[in-house]
Amino acid sequence: MDSWRKFEFTYGTIEFRIHVPPAQGHLAAAWLQSAVKESQTGTGADGTENDLIETPYPTDKFATSIHYDGYGSNHRTGSTRATFPELRTGYHNVALHWTRSKLTFLFDGKEFWTVTDPKLVSRVKEFPIASNELLQWAKGDIHTAPLNSSSADFVDHIHV
Repeated sequence: MDSWRKFEFTYGTIEFRIHVPPAQGHLAAAWLQSAVKESQTGTGADGTENDLIETPYPTDKFATSIHYDGYGSNHRTGSTRATFPELRTGYHNVALHWTRSKLTFLFDGKEFWTVTDPKLVSRVKEFPIASNELLQWAKGDIHTAPLNSSSADFVDHIHV
């Protein structure tokens, strides 16, 4: 699910209420993306990919990342890993509070990563995406990962 060309915003707070799958080999994610794909400015000011949560691990660990300067040879990233007990049971709220100078990432209302490096903060419109992919680099055996309701992520709401 994405809202490209339907809904974009600059600055504010976005919250996804999401249930991530327990299946191995899947990557459930909630993120923001700008329309800018191949920038070479050396900063994210002209657009980033902000991953609030990516779940390539079969445990209660997830990744949160910021990608900028496109996806080619100029690609840059900043990221962190977080662990929250019971990540894969029930629904959880993942949120990003975004200002012109700071990104604050939250899980179930608890701040776990704050970014103040101006090179990592987008200053252009971004659109929300919720996705679930079967990826070779996600931990687990993608060849035996189930393709049924246990491998789906569920999104209860997205609030902006």
